[in-house]
Amino acid sequence: MIELNAILYYADFLSMKETSTPVTDTCKYFFIHGNPMNSCYIAGTEPMYDPENQYFKQSKEEFEQIKSKFGESGVMSFIEDICSLKSCGAVSGERMLRCIHQYNGKKEFEIALAKYEKWRKDLIFQHIIKDEDGRKIWT
Repeated sequence: MIELNAILYYADFLSMKETSTPVTDTCKYFFIHGNPMNSCYIAGTEPMYDPENQYFKQSKEEFEQIKSKFGESGVMSFIEDICSLKSCGAVSGERMLRCIHQYNGKKEFEIALAKYEKWRKDLIFQHIIKDEDGRKIWT
């Protein structure tokens, strides 16, 4: 699960850089015991993502390349430095966009942020609960 969180973190970064939308449904990570952890795992659920997404595939491939050349510590050093995760402790989609566009003009950042905010507002989550008889209820 540690590797998957690092891969998802990097995939979100790659996707945000190109499209201003993340691969995962949450795009919020915390730095715990030297590793990025998606907020869904902290809440006891799993993030939704498409394993066939081009950015996920690219992230996984590059993760394995770095790991084979520099080992576990090398790949984690690389991940920690993306958006200064280690020093911030937590990185959200907005923080990622700020890091990505830190050397671009304000207008470029605002356009990217607006696209990200629209994506967030368009998300629809369904909550499933079970009633006393064990039947699933979608809310």
